[in-house]
Amino acid sequence: MYLNQCPACLSKKISYAFSSKNKDYSLKGFQYYCCYNCGGYFLNPYPNKKQISSFYTNQKLNKVTSSTANQFKKKWLSEDRFKRDHSQYIEPLLKYKKGGKLLDFGSGEGWFVHHATLNGFDALGVDFDSRRIKSGKKIFQGKLMKGTLNTLDKFEQKSFDVISILNIIEHLPNPSIFLQKCSRILKNDGIFMIMIPTVDSLQFEILKNHFYWFMAPYHINLFSHKGIKNLLSRYNFSIISEYNIEHNWYWTKPIVDKLNLVTKYRKWRKDNDFVRFDIELDKILDQIAYSEKKSSTILIFANKTNF
Repeated sequence: MYLNQCPACLSKKISYAFSSKNKDYSLKGFQYYCCYNCGGYFLNPYPNKKQISSFYTNQKLNKVTSSTANQFKKKWLSEDRFKRDHSQYIEPLLKYKKGGKLLDFGSGEGWFVHHATLNGFDALGVDFDSRRIKSGKKIFQGKLMKGTLNTLDKFEQKSFDVISILNIIEHLPNPSIFLQKCSRILKNDGIFMIMIPTVDSLQFEILKNHFYWFMAPYHINLFSHKGIKNLLSRYNFSIISEYNIEHNWYWTKPIVDKLNLVTKYRKWRKDNDFVRFDIELDKILDQIAYSEKKSSTILIFANKTNF
């Protein structure tokens, strides 16, 4: 079924923008629509459950085995990464909450649950992939459980002080239902912590439909600041702060895509000197976007209003 209005701001000023193509985490043939009111993009029609399930299975996005547990541990718990994640996520959160019950929905292996627990939160992670949960328990020994959107219905009303969703809501075919469920289980003085890729970014501004984060049906919604603010407000969430996130990477891939050099790029990446150049260029472009406050990803903190 086609949508006749923007899922973020509900404007009916929408139109077809472009069709997706095969690339990283993306399949061809899905239609992205643009909202002329808020500037956001969304798949229209939304992919159905069968398409989403088939995509995740075929792309092997969540394949985690015991043999990779040490690799994940090395990645998430390296000194540099640990300090970076603490400064980008935990330090901003501590400005609003010093502890309490925290739910991290879409937790994956539980890296954020681990950080939150170390800083005094009673943190629980929920993820749909049992393999990630199993691997995460080996790495972090945190409280993790398998669950879906319906799992939120099992929690008591106003039972969490913090709900975090980091790069999750853009994957959901109906973000409104999810936000309604979150609003029910978050305390009146609770904090809603949400991270999203955004079209209000330098990369989108320059590369348009080659923007790396257009991934269908992986990313169903790509929100603008105006769109996500409007969507959150309908479910009693008021934005209190926003942060640009560093280290978004993935600048050179969309540039190569725009220039139709994907095949040659794969060959170039076999050269170690080119790989060094590629990584450094990515860092530079990412830093420029961050300094201009136009990162590809933003972190939002909101609280509940009108409760």
